[in-house]
Amino acid sequence: MTIQVRDVVARVHGDADETLDLLRRVVAIPSVTGNTAAMHEFLASELRHLGFSVDDVPSNPDDVRDTPEFSPPTRKTSGGGMVAHKPGQRGLMLFAHSDTCDPAEQGAWTADPLVLTADGRGRVAGIGVADCKAGVVAIVAALRAIERSGLVLRKAPAVVIAEAKTGGFTGMFQSVRQAGKSEGALYCHPGEVGDGMGRIKVATRGVLSFRIEVAGRTPVPLESSARSADPRQGENALVHGANIVAAIVQWADTQPKLICSVNSIKAGRDAIEVPDICVMEGTCWYTEGSIDSVIAGLRGAVARAASASPWLQQHMPAVELIGVRSNPASCEGSEFARVVQDAVATVTGTTPEPYGWHSASDIRFPMRHADTPTVGIGSVAGNFGRSDEWLDVDDFMRMVEVIARVLVSWDEKTAPSAAT
Repeated sequence: MTIQVRDVVARVHGDADETLDLLRRVVAIPSVTGNTAAMHEFLASELRHLGFSVDDVPSNPDDVRDTPEFSPPTRKTSGGGMVAHKPGQRGLMLFAHSDTCDPAEQGAWTADPLVLTADGRGRVAGIGVADCKAGVVAIVAALRAIERSGLVLRKAPAVVIAEAKTGGFTGMFQSVRQAGKSEGALYCHPGEVGDGMGRIKVATRGVLSFRIEVAGRTPVPLESSARSADPRQGENALVHGANIVAAIVQWADTQPKLICSVNSIKAGRDAIEVPDICVMEGTCWYTEGSIDSVIAGLRGAVARAASASPWLQQHMPAVELIGVRSNPASCEGSEFARVVQDAVATVTGTTPEPYGWHSASDIRFPMRHADTPTVGIGSVAGNFGRSDEWLDVDDFMRMVEVIARVLVSWDEKTAPSAAT
């Protein structure tokens, strides 16, 4: 371990009480999605004390609705984010999201969610400590430890903090795009994989949700009751929908890098009435291909099912994109992923397992839209999105050390003569 790294690590752990106090202050600032301005103002002040310039990134989701991967937010919000930077050559990017769930929607908390509360078992609880206020604090703490150690990085890191909980298009997408390309990006998120740094996220699956609406025909009753209708005059939308599901399953079985599941089917109002509409919704997860190619495959399956039905040929069902949608992204095997893996192994004593199952993770934004290899790390934490959200304090401090080590190691690796 070089003198510079030793000094930085000593500062990380020497400043542990101050770091927890910073987490306490951050938890006390409400930052439910759509209400993050006060949080961003506080963090911008902390970063300016460390010599960063900070640019606000206002972001209305409607402004990026034409982006191919646009995922409609699950709640109405104007969103926002910020990008912090220093002059000179860009090195790495550190990023995390600032927004939290609404504690009123999480169930009954044991204590005030805006007060960081220790449980006597080495854990603290409070709104966002796992998802993801501790990630934001870890970034500031790692940068502060480097600053206080006297080490000057030749390649200045950038910091992105933004809203992201409703799909990434209420701030994170826009902020990463404004930050631009870095040599590597580290997503600092305690709840990233749910079990601490035993795994690091190096890839994200593509995912899209779809809706298919199938038209049928309810026969006109001869009298006032539906039971008087002649069923031979009807076209059962549910039966046609079932045939389409079978065609989708047959198509998906030929795609080794794709899983497709129809998860909801709604049709009919009365057992005695032939349904005139069937609405199906489902999701595809994939590690190869793109949104366009997966949708093309779905539409091809629907067309094959329709080819056996004169009715469907005249009333071709539409395949519509809904909900979350993203393309796959990966940096597994990259030099940056190896640096992160080595840093985690040094701090924890165990080489982490590369992880890539999560769909639509925010790590996709730097990879896909800024051509930057991106890795997600997290400390041991739990109750994500539920009451009494908690964080393991010792592992959180190990996460801060990992972030600092990654920054120093990358700088030494790519600019060995620059460390002072």
